[in-house]
Amino acid sequence: TLDLNSQQAATQSATGAILTPYLLLLSTASPSAAFALHTSTLNDVDVLAAVTSGAISFRDLDDITIGTVGSANGLSTNSGSSDGASVQVISDGLLTVSQPITTSKTGSSASTGTVSLISAAGMSLSATGDISSDGSVTLTATNGISISADIITTNDDVTFSSAVTLTGAVHIGTDTGIGTITFHGTLNGSFDLTLNAGTGN
Repeated sequence: TLDLNSQQAATQSATGAILTPYLLLLSTASPSAAFALHTSTLNDVDVLAAVTSGAISFRDLDDITIGTVGSANGLSTNSGSSDGASVQVISDGLLTVSQPITTSKTGSSASTGTVSLISAAGMSLSATGDISSDGSVTLTATNGISISADIITTNDDVTFSSAVTLTGAVHIGTDTGIGTITFHGTLNGSFDLTLNAGTGN
C-alpha cells in the first residue's frame, strides 16, 4: 500500500510512474491540496481510495477499482472547509466502482465537485458504488457501462456517453433544479430505473 499524504498539492510528470496494488490519497488542508496524477500513462494501481480537500485526477494503464484502502472507502473530496472538489479517473482497462464517490458537501451548491470517469474498456458501478456529486457527472466507456449504483447531483447534469446496461435497480436524481439526465447510447436491462431530473430533462 502506498499512502500519499499531501497538505499542499501533488503533481506527476509525464515520465513518472506510480506502481502499487493499493493507493491512498489524503489531504485535509486547503482546497488547493489537490492530486494531479493523470499526466503519465505508466501508473499501475489495482485499488484507489481517497479522502481529500482538493481535486483528484488519476490515470491508470489497465484495470483499476475504486474501493477500500485502509480505513478509506471510495473517493471523497469534501474534507476541506469549503466546497467539494472534482474527481477524474481515466483507465485504459476495466474501471470498477465498488465504493462511493462523494464530492457533495452539506450546504454547498457551487457545482465545483464534478465527476468524470473514463475507460478505454468497460465500466462497472456496483450497488455499493453510489455517486453523490456537487457538480456534473459524466461516464464514458468504450465497451459500455454496467450499473447498479445510484447517482445524485445538486442540480447538475448526469451524462452517460456510452451504452448502459442495468445490473440492478438504479436511481438517478438531479435534485429540484435544472440538472438534465442524458443517455447518448443504448439503455438495456430488466431492473427498475428511476429518473428524477427536477426542472431539467
